[in-house]
Amino acid sequence: MISGTDRKDLIAKLAATPTGVAITCASPSMEPTIRAGDTVRVRRVERVRAGDVVVFETADGAALMLHRVVLALPNVPWIAHLGDASRPRATALFHRDRLIGVADVPKRPPRTAAVVMALARLARRGVGAAISTVKR
Repeated sequence: MISGTDRKDLIAKLAATPTGVAITCASPSMEPTIRAGDTVRVRRVERVRAGDVVVFETADGAALMLHRVVLALPNVPWIAHLGDASRPRATALFHRDRLIGVADVPKRPPRTAAVVMALARLARRGVGAAISTVKR
């Protein structure tokens, strides 16, 4: 049996290989883009951008999550994410250290309401100074 930390480390190592790693989506949160049971290829990248679909470890380390990036600012350790099937109010944050990689699925710009929610959540985390320095 592989522990949660060992599983994450193994998947991260495989994602860093040229072929990446295959991940199966376990929930309908990314429908219609990715359906529960679909498999996607995940690869490690240097930089994530809004619209990318990423795999990351949840805060408690219990699971991996497959969601679309709503907002990823340079020099800010938090990345805002949301499932395609979710409402913008469900926008949440994860720490960059928990990122596994980016899925090979079509990139799509995030909804404006989700970006607004992401900015509000980042402000509550105390990263307002970093947000105000981002060029328009």
